[in-house]
Amino acid sequence: MTKPRTSAIVSGLLSLAFVMPAAGQADEADRQRQEQRALLELVQELQLQLDDDEFGPDEALNEQRRRVEAIRRRMLQMQQQQPRLFEEHFPAEPLQLDAEPVVSPWAKRTREEVVAGLDHAEFAVRESAYGHLLTDNTLSKDALKGLIQKAKSPEQRHRLLRLAEHHLLREMRQRDFGHPRPGDGPPIPQVAEPRPASVGYSYDPVLAQDNPQANLPGVRVVATMPGFPGHAHLRRGDIIVQINGRGLSIHHGEGAITDWVKTQIASKQAGQTIDFTVLRSGKPLAIRMVCAEGAALNHMYTTDAFEAAARKEPYQRAWEAARAELTGLMPKPKPLTPKVIEAG
Repeated sequence: MTKPRTSAIVSGLLSLAFVMPAAGQADEADRQRQEQRALLELVQELQLQLDDDEFGPDEALNEQRRRVEAIRRRMLQMQQQQPRLFEEHFPAEPLQLDAEPVVSPWAKRTREEVVAGLDHAEFAVRESAYGHLLTDNTLSKDALKGLIQKAKSPEQRHRLLRLAEHHLLREMRQRDFGHPRPGDGPPIPQVAEPRPASVGYSYDPVLAQDNPQANLPGVRVVATMPGFPGHAHLRRGDIIVQINGRGLSIHHGEGAITDWVKTQIASKQAGQTIDFTVLRSGKPLAIRMVCAEGAALNHMYTTDAFEAAARKEPYQRAWEAARAELTGLMPKPKPLTPKVIEAG
């Protein structure tokens, strides 16, 4: 990351500092002036840091990355302290979609019945059963072992192995970052030291004219990261058109769409819930999930914008060892004996 890019971030902050107060009562105008003054002081402090050229060429890149990370953390703090400024900069757009909450048809079924659905004759039923088990955070390694041993078909075993990848990586994330499981209690309260959130998905911006389903801009889910809530709740190809009840107008371009996503995720802390409105196969759905730790995503996956997200080595090795253990419980395939058919 170069210095001009870092300066661009500061310029974006500076533009927020000059949001003009709306006409109204004197106390409201005074409040806005105080917010703008605090933000301007932050920008000036950051600019002084970025103008410091004491670092040699070999240290410049790492130092720029460190400074950008510091800016990102301070932006998050400012957003939590002065939310109205950010709401004014990223205004909500009314979303004329009747989104239905995602309700699992398997909610009242036993786990054995859900597993039986993994090799149903209809593909949609198999996917539905698989999606239900993805969100079942009570699935442990021992439970998955038992299910794999009792599985009655290769399709069931294959899908259970894919489920194991997500749930075992989720347990590793919770082990290493101490994040509470969804359902263990209410979302954690805001704390003095922010804990940036993550969802665990990659996306491409979608302009309004490229989204005929709703004529709204958004982002298309390209991939999800096993072990993170996005993998359990989002699907590849989903188009996210609203986050935290906020969307964009048809006039916003790719840059504004990307800023919108980052801002909405940054408004949350790990352990808090986040709401998405997505278009899935043309149907609007309301999805709620619990955010993971942003630090966990950075620690477990390579998420550089210029390369595909890849699992980092320690977690990949741990999963490969677990996969070998689980596949060892599966029945050995019968050897195929070719039958010779004589001509004539």
